[in-house]
Amino acid sequence: MADSVNWTCPTCNVPVTTHFCAHCGEEPLASRDLTLRGLGEKFLHALTSIDARTMRSAWKLVRQPGELTLVWTRGVRKSYVAPFQLFLIANVIFFGVQWLTSENVFSSSLDSHLYHQDWSDLAQSLLARRLEATHTTLEQYEPVFDSAVVLNAKSLILLMTIPFALVLPLAFFRERRPFMTHVAFSLHLYTFLLLLFCATLFWQDSVSCSGLAGWMCLALTTS
Repeated sequence: MADSVNWTCPTCNVPVTTHFCAHCGEEPLASRDLTLRGLGEKFLHALTSIDARTMRSAWKLVRQPGELTLVWTRGVRKSYVAPFQLFLIANVIFFGVQWLTSENVFSSSLDSHLYHQDWSDLAQSLLARRLEATHTTLEQYEPVFDSAVVLNAKSLILLMTIPFALVLPLAFFRERRPFMTHVAFSLHLYTFLLLLFCATLFWQDSVSCSGLAGWMCLALTTS
């Protein structure tokens, strides 16, 4: 442990006279770092630092769509969250909002595929073959299908960013932008859409709650 500027980096095993190791960025271990209070301070610092960068990135993404991509490709990295990290954060928020509102945006139930879509006739034919091959009934297969759809929808969002990033170079062929610029824009675009879906789900949920509250008030006053 060392609280002074004269210490030995535990990673590089070289003497250091500054507060951070010039080779790996390591800092000296202080005695309070191994206490509960020190751990709490580190956690709070990391949490507030990440939140500040995340909020700054999300605010720029919402206010000026596309500007965050331009800033990122110009090399401004310290003030904003990386595109893929921001995309993952938006996914966590989005699925949390779906869980709170009991809505599934990117998934459709088996009943919807069978009776409420343009391809319902084909879906019914494929389902009949599936049930016959597996010797199962519709009542047994439906909950398995609905559960699998909800699970696979999470990976579907990530997969949607790939073809969009592949199409962008064709749209900007004359500008010959680096491919990672298109990847960053694709991730930022779907992050923006996920945040938009979150706001929409919250709005719908609040409207439905307001409608339910109004109906209950009406029922109480007329009873």
